[in-house]
Amino acid sequence: MANPLIVAKNAILIVILIILAILFFLAYLVAYVTSIFSRRARLIWIEYLKTCYTLPIIEVAAMTSPATVKIYSTSPGMKFEVVNNQLRSVMCPRSVLISNHQIYCDWIYLWWLAYTAECHPGICIMLKDTLGKIPLFGWIMHCFEFMFITRSWENDEKVMKKRTAEMNKNRNDPLWLLMFPEGTVYNRETHDRTLKYADKANIPKNLIPEHMLLPRYKGLQTILTGLHSSVKVLYDITMVYAPVSPTGEPAETYYSLVKTFFKSEGAPLVQMHIREFAVKDIPYQDEQAFEKWMIKTFKEKDDIYAKLMNNELEHELRAEAPMKIKSKWHLYSSINIPLTVIISARLLYKYLTR
Repeated sequence: MANPLIVAKNAILIVILIILAILFFLAYLVAYVTSIFSRRARLIWIEYLKTCYTLPIIEVAAMTSPATVKIYSTSPGMKFEVVNNQLRSVMCPRSVLISNHQIYCDWIYLWWLAYTAECHPGICIMLKDTLGKIPLFGWIMHCFEFMFITRSWENDEKVMKKRTAEMNKNRNDPLWLLMFPEGTVYNRETHDRTLKYADKANIPKNLIPEHMLLPRYKGLQTILTGLHSSVKVLYDITMVYAPVSPTGEPAETYYSLVKTFFKSEGAPLVQMHIREFAVKDIPYQDEQAFEKWMIKTFKEKDDIYAKLMNNELEHELRAEAPMKIKSKWHLYSSINIPLTVIISARLLYKYLTR
């Protein structure tokens, strides 16, 4: 049973996060009204709000369930160093990221990775449209112009083509487009569905992943086709959470949202293995070749997962650091900016309605 004091403390932190979300939503509405005739001004404001809101999200996650993150890679194009117990990363500011989906908190750790590379203003996460309907937090996701999909390919293809065309127009802006090609988190039920699909599609057993699901390939193929002129790098990230459940349960069962944020029972160790691919070397223009590439890539990810679990990739360790923000003083901007905008809007309203 969870400690009541821990639950109470974490509940207070979540309430603070909700209050901040309300402030950010109001700040966005003010900015939207004032910049309605300038798409560029609104984009700049959205990037700034993402920058501000990243900080409390990471801090609340770090306070409720502190975690150490290990970064593994053999790709030479990235740099990682730990300075004053803080991770600093050098990664491409415009890129597409794919990751296996182990738990519903995956995005928090990946958002923090973007923060360490100072790419968080450009983060865009592809999500199920149902998440966008969550009161307040779903609205914030819409304000940040995350990409929502419905699982109807006819509709989703149109959304992806439209959004990638918009992203190409702003090719000098940072962009970290994060996707989970599995479509949902890994658990016993979803893995059983993967096995049934593999059998129906005649996918060889030696290509079926054991620790993740078979990927859906059409979404990523459409994204790469639309962005290939302005995005040159794809990062493939394999997420592993340790220690594993002693009963062999999937990570999501062991490190759920409730356990992470309310019971302080999140994963104490998060392992990220990162591979870098040049988009030009990926066969996204040929559907059959791309589907094979995706299946092969996820089987390789599955092998990486198993090796990480067995501590067989320590020679590829590039950095190890706690997940946290650079300075708690940075949290001031998260509260100051939206409050300043709201107060200024209120004063302007009073002045105009005298």
